[in-house]
Amino acid sequence: MSQALHERVGDSQFEIWLEPIELIAIDSHGVLVLAPPKATSSWVRKRFGRLLSDCARQESREIRFANDFERAALGDTHDQRPTANQWDEPTTSRRRYG
Repeated sequence: MSQALHERVGDSQFEIWLEPIELIAIDSHGVLVLAPPKATSSWVRKRFGRLLSDCARQESREIRFANDFERAALGDTHDQRPTANQWDEPTTSRRRYG
């Protein structure tokens, strides 16, 4: 899914806005729970929400953005960087989106 997003928005927009998004869970209905950085969360939802949903649907998934309670329960780790193949397999652990 990250490759499809990257292709649709280009390098700089992907790196600035989408790469910092974390997959923090897959809920009981199989929905991907995403957490953009708190400082840009509202803008990312407005600007890229439809694109994120469209790309998820291409993978037979749905998305939703984490609420404040979920963010607080997991803490904020947006200063960590992802590993090279971190998005190969979905899990219930936290992962960077990009």
